[in-house]
Amino acid sequence: MTQLEHLGIDVHPDVANDLRAAVAAGEFANVSEAIQVAVESWQAHRALEGWDIEELRKLVQDGMDSGPGIPAEVVFARLRAKIAAL
Repeated sequence: MTQLEHLGIDVHPDVANDLRAAVAAGEFANVSEAIQVAVESWQAHRALEGWDIEELRKLVQDGMDSGPGIPAEVVFARLRAKIAAL
């Protein structure tokens, strides 16, 4: 089980209303989960900010140089066959 740490936070009333509405709509089990997802999204965004355009271009080129892609339906068919063989 993941260990959690309790934090008390203050948010703008509009943010609180949006969080409660998301929970009421069934998007999240509770406000804590909604905030956790928001923080994880922010962390991912921050991680991407460090990428340089030239690094991204090189990664794209490396992918293109690695050979032709495989259609998703072929990949999934192979996976289904492997699972069926288990």
